[in-house]
Amino acid sequence: MKKIFIPVFILAVGAMILMSAWPSIVDSRKPVNMFIAKAKAEGALPLLQFVNAPQEGDAVQAEIAKFNSMSGGIKLTAGVFLASENMDSLLHYNIQSPAFIIFDADGKVSVQQNGLANAAELIKMTQDVHTH
Repeated sequence: MKKIFIPVFILAVGAMILMSAWPSIVDSRKPVNMFIAKAKAEGALPLLQFVNAPQEGDAVQAEIAKFNSMSGGIKLTAGVFLASENMDSLLHYNIQSPAFIIFDADGKVSVQQNGLANAAELIKMTQDVHTH
């Protein structure tokens, strides 16, 4: 009886730990959250752009490249996500597509704006963003 108790106890504790950690594991595997983590690891500020069509995403990437050449030190990395495939993220951030979100260095939402990202507007918006 005592020989069975220890393995059963270890399995029960392991199952409880896995059940409590599972929602966090699933949430961290979402493409939006994986992009944010990768951008922060690279030392850039993540910008999530939600679009309705791939052509809008191409225009945003061009604007981000223009911003990075003009910004003077702040580097943005844009992740373009189709709204139709990321409805849970749109609901989480309470936005409608097209819209974008800029996160600061701590991973907090710094800018949340409707429309497509524009280099000139981004320069104004990122002046007060915590970068390190």
